[in-house]
Amino acid sequence: MTLRPPHNPRQNRNTPGAIPMRPADRGPAVPSSGSGAPQVQIQNKIAIEEILTDEQLVLFRRKNFSELHFDLQNSLRRFPNNVNAQYGLFICAMSINEAERAATYASKALELDETLKPGELINEIPTGDPEDWLTVAEEIGHSGYFDAAVDICDRIASSNQYESKIRTLAAKTKEAVKQDFFTARERIATGNGPKQEKDVTGKIRFASVFTFVITPILIFLIGGCWFYSEFKYTEGQNNLRAGIYRYERIKNGDQSQDKSGPSERYFYKAADSFQKARTFNPFNSNALFLQTRTYEVLLNLGNYRNRDIYNLDEHSWDDEQFKTVKAAKKECAEKFAAKQYDKKTLEKKKKAWSDFYKSSISDPGTAVL
Repeated sequence: MTLRPPHNPRQNRNTPGAIPMRPADRGPAVPSSGSGAPQVQIQNKIAIEEILTDEQLVLFRRKNFSELHFDLQNSLRRFPNNVNAQYGLFICAMSINEAERAATYASKALELDETLKPGELINEIPTGDPEDWLTVAEEIGHSGYFDAAVDICDRIASSNQYESKIRTLAAKTKEAVKQDFFTARERIATGNGPKQEKDVTGKIRFASVFTFVITPILIFLIGGCWFYSEFKYTEGQNNLRAGIYRYERIKNGDQSQDKSGPSERYFYKAADSFQKARTFNPFNSNALFLQTRTYEVLLNLGNYRNRDIYNLDEHSWDDEQFKTVKAAKKECAEKFAAKQYDKKTLEKKKKAWSDFYKSSISDPGTAVL
């Protein structure tokens, strides 16, 4: 089916490529004789033949509106600013009594050419309900196309082919359109017009990005922190068990426990692991509790190494080492006390620590808190 490029239905017929204008001797399309409402001589300037292509006109006359609608939409896809395609969609919608959709198409056509008068087609479109035309008039009037809306109302109000109540309704619709138009204009002139709506596109876009991009990332990061905290907590337990096991062997005279290095290193590694577990999960109270106990056992080991004035232990501590460990223990103890656990919870943690310590003495590889 042939698609017509964009054109202006108001072009002069002598303009190259213009659409032939309707013959001037056609006369009024709306009856103007008889009694009743004041008659208005209204001259039509455009006909359906000047809007639709030959192929589209055939579809219109055969009332094949679905195929006509499809063809007009194809025209718009190729020529988005084709006023005739928009106007044709208006004709198509009015032909099947879809007034609201027709008003939308009429407004789009008027946006491209404000001189259009949809009312010129009242007698050419086979719709049996004049109230549909008044609906179109009201809608395009709200859209700001005052002249086109009033023209429709005048044509219906001045025609004896409609019942008296329809002509009266047309007159009332015209007054309503005029009132809305002039009220809106007055508001704009006095600065009291409707405030421009805020563009919420950015907020919607941010919400979408947050929902589908940032939220999964946050969940992944939070989950990763939790797993890493648990990993470091388990690592701290393993080092603490190894340190307790060696400390108890050293107290029993087994000097071989320091053969590969001082046993203190296990306690320092355990304390560091518990600290990292707390960093990635501040709610891990067990890590804080075991970190405090780690420094406590470490101090016991230091006291044992410095148990006599001769300091015969090759790994004996100096004053600075004692000072550092005591300060770390005090800091952890104060933070744990600030949690203000109830007596029952504290007793439970103390019992768990006792079982952990006993299990570490006998088998450092199987003790679990």
